[in-house]
Order: sequence, then structure tokens, then C-alpha cells
Amino acid sequence: MSSVELEVIRPEEMEWGRELRNKNSQFFYSNWQLTREEFLGKTREYHPFYVINVEGRRVGTISVTPKEENWYEIGSVLIEENLRGSGLWREVMAEVEARHSGNYCLEVLVDNQRAIKAYEKVGFVKMGDIETKGHKAIRMEKRLTTTG
Repeated sequence: MSSVELEVIRPEEMEWGRELRNKNSQFFYSNWQLTREEFLGKTREYHPFYVINVEGRRVGTISVTPKEENWYEIGSVLIEENLRGSGLWREVMAEVEARHSGNYCLEVLVDNQRAIKAYEKVGFVKMGDIETKGHKAIRMEKRLTTTG
């Protein structure tokens, strides 16, 4: 795999990001097709909202939202289907960790076993089952610091 770059999503990338998200809506609590306004709201709520680039090509998205001291919530994780399982996720998390030093948490739908395995491969640990917005999910954490 080539080096990964994370860039804050730009206005001209919004439609691309919305289309990628809507093609993969089954992986989200809000599992309907988002309008432009709804997608824009998500990019503002979960900030920074990054586009994942490989060799200058957009291949996915991720948000890294600051929470409590030394904690970041990972969300909106999408990687083009043809790159899933390629090791790209490991590179993405290395870049996230280089930019945002701390601990990380995320929620993943219980049925998304492929994502759960990918998160475990980069050090996330299952912390418990939750139910959010009528969906069963798992809370996962990756601790890199001793405080928080």
C-alpha cells in the first residue's frame, strides 16, 4: 500500500462523500439515503471529517471527533469496497494516531463483522454491547495513553 493522506473534506468533495456514504448506508445507524443537507450536517457534527487519499485518489472517509480529555471518537469510516482487506485501514489509523494523539472509541453495528475484525487488527477492544437508535452495536476502544 502507498502512503495515506487525510485531508479535511472540501466543499467540492461533499457530493462524492455523500454518494460513498449512501452506497454503504447499511453500515450506519441512520441507514437511509442522506440528502445533501443531512450529509453536510454530519460533516459539521463529526469534525474533523476527512477524505482518505491514496496516491492522490479519494478512497474513503473518516471522522475523528474530540471528546473528553485525551479521547477521540472515530466515525464515518468508509473505504472503497475494492480496498477493504488490503491493509489500508492500518495505514489510516497510523495517520490518525500521528495527528490526534490520545485514546479512541467507536461504535460499530453488531452485524458488521468485517469491520469489527478490522478494528481489532489495529488494536481496538470490544468494551460492551449497546443499543443506539434501535440498532444493536458494540462499543470499542483503543487506549494509547494512561490518562482519560
